[in-house]
Amino acid sequence: MIKRALPRLHILAMVVLWVVPQLLAQSEDYRKALASHRDKRYLEALVWIQQAVTAEDDQASYYLLQGEIYSALYQFSDAEASLRRAVELEPGLARAHFQLAVLLLRDNKYRQTATALERVAAIEPGNLRARLLLANVYCLQLNLDSLALQQFTAVAEADSRYPAVQFGLGRLLFRQGKDREAVEHFRSELGSHPEHAEARFHLAKALLRMGRTDEVAGHLQALRGKKVDQAELHFFLAKTYHRLKQPAKAIEALLQGIDLKPGFPDAHYLLARLYLETGRPRDAREQMDRFEKIRDREGRGRLRP
Repeated sequence: MIKRALPRLHILAMVVLWVVPQLLAQSEDYRKALASHRDKRYLEALVWIQQAVTAEDDQASYYLLQGEIYSALYQFSDAEASLRRAVELEPGLARAHFQLAVLLLRDNKYRQTATALERVAAIEPGNLRARLLLANVYCLQLNLDSLALQQFTAVAEADSRYPAVQFGLGRLLFRQGKDREAVEHFRSELGSHPEHAEARFHLAKALLRMGRTDEVAGHLQALRGKKVDQAELHFFLAKTYHRLKQPAKAIEALLQGIDLKPGFPDAHYLLARLYLETGRPRDAREQMDRFEKIRDREGRGRLRP
């Protein structure tokens, strides 16, 4: 019995020997800053952390906390400087790289964001949050589909139900025109997270593009008032009703969408087409004029297939 207990005591002693010096090494100012930050007293936390950094300017953890406090106070340039100092002092500090990536993404510095997230993934391969964000940056900002697929796949293999990973895979495949595979991933996302509005919206778009129109309207109707672009939602409802040969409902949906976003050229173009098909050429001409003005102002049309 005593022999069995010895290994556990040995492990406990090792933990104590490692943790206690870490705690003792933290200054009182740093601990006060940490407590104030935890309680969201950010100005107070800033005073304490600045004192801690002034006293000991070689502590990466101090600069990390300082960066997080500056971010909470919307002082983003100061936050970036602090986080860069943290990773300079301790290159293996994954949390500092991640926080830096979040700041860089906010400033649309996508290549730098990816670099910071790549470092997080190298330091902590099991950090699924960072790897999913990296996949989205590759996919949506840098158009690096193969790298995005690698990261999405790695997250899905680690946890197939991880929030938004199946949606990310589906959106990537949808963009590549692989609608059947995309639908499978969107359905998988909704199976685990039925409240994911964008997954349901993309599922509806994929089904519509596949010609499975009868399945689309229910998904779109369920998205009314949800966190998707409501003007775009009405546009796709109109396309669905148009294909179902219900022009009155299609026109109603388009008018509702235009009320929400008057400068949406796709809606004016489709409305012009519907008016023409239903014997209202004057109204059709008016909508086409609006479409052409928007197109000329934007320098392009944005017609959808």
